[in-house]
Amino acid sequence: MRIGILGYGSIGSRHGRNLTALGHKVIIHDPNMADSLPKGVVIERSDAVVISSPTSEHLNDMLLCCRHADKPCFVEKPISDKPAKMFDLPPNNILMVGYNLRFHPCVIKAKEWLDEDRIGTPYWGNFICAQFNDKPEYLRDGVTLNWSHEIDLALHLLGKSEVTGAAITKNDDISDILLRHSDSGAQTTLHLDYVSRPQHRGFSVAGPKGLILGNIVARSLVLFGIDGIPKQVEQYEGDFDHDYMTEMMAFIIKVEGRPVPVYGCTAEEAIEVLKVCLKAKKVARV
Repeated sequence: MRIGILGYGSIGSRHGRNLTALGHKVIIHDPNMADSLPKGVVIERSDAVVISSPTSEHLNDMLLCCRHADKPCFVEKPISDKPAKMFDLPPNNILMVGYNLRFHPCVIKAKEWLDEDRIGTPYWGNFICAQFNDKPEYLRDGVTLNWSHEIDLALHLLGKSEVTGAAITKNDDISDILLRHSDSGAQTTLHLDYVSRPQHRGFSVAGPKGLILGNIVARSLVLFGIDGIPKQVEQYEGDFDHDYMTEMMAFIIKVEGRPVPVYGCTAEEAIEVLKVCLKAKKVARV
């Protein structure tokens, strides 16, 4: 297939390399590249489009691809920086939003354990993404939007939620968010920051039967019983490059109309993540 990519920065070029390795032809629009094609030409000539432009351009690019050109899309996270009520898109065209932690083996197994009721109805969850980011401000979103992978992870594992509290620094470099999940009543705490060294990234979920503890960086996962003794320990090979490749494979499979073994984030789910981000910033008055 011919896959158009709108925006060929670090993440767009990663997707481009993966798609090329999978045997697809990539055509590119990026205003910072001298040899890039015009955006309309890329969309018109593509069988599907990957949108990895700046977040502020996502909504317009989705409208061009989905409403006007009727092309299936993969949209990088966050789906937008604008309120969700502004979305008026054919939902079947946005096949996936780039919350790639869903393709991390620890997350896949943790979801399996929760679905199997291995720890019972969750009491609480804790999700942390603390990673130093020294890019200048104009090259990054605030941490609440940019590290919203963990917000999607909380909703993916524990269900829809409402924001019950938030504290965010003025420059949005440190963000702490409190959620309550509507189905289970579980309470979640999220910590996101651009300042921590060394990095710390992981999650834990507790229930009446035990605790799930995951380390995203070390790719390890432990299921504890209430006695504190590990009942199951998982250690996975691979790295984030592997997860990004799996994500692109899943997108291509969805474009082809075949069922995929692991489902990525839908547009509707990504809008719920966006609602959390925007509500947290409003509560924290950022």
